Amino acid sequence: MVAVTAVLACAVWAFLPAQIPGAEAASPVAPAAPPGAPEPDRPGFDPGAFQARLWHAPAVPEVAPQPVESSREMAVALQLISLIESGDVLSAAIYDPAQDRMAIVKAGDAVGAYTIESITWDGVEIARDGRPQRLALREDR
Repeated sequence: MVAVTAVLACAVWAFLPAQIPGAEAASPVAPAAPPGAPEPDRPGFDPGAFQARLWHAPAVPEVAPQPVESSREMAVALQLISLIESGDVLSAAIYDPAQDRMAIVKAGDAVGAYTIESITWDGVEIARDGRPQRLALREDR
């Protein structure tokens, strides 16, 4: 109950006009010129003032397109998972992360854009666009 009374007292005090002895209230309206006095020189409305560019964006430099293939060898996206011997035929388990699939391949098969050239116990020879590359099992496992 005391808190409510204090809040009401503060609200009444906040909304009462300030009464300072010897001070006159300022009028928000400028005093009017006496009748017959000339109009003061005021500049008219100039819409051209709003046409000025306030911010200039810097020009974006054009970048020359880089060739897709560089002199470096293209990165091989395929991973050799294992080598499989079935009778006299050597196959390989190859993982293609681009398609998220594993394939058991033999020489001459294709995986994505790659062709399996040969499979040996040393690794798998593949080719893409006539460029040979080699996949090998990792030794650090």
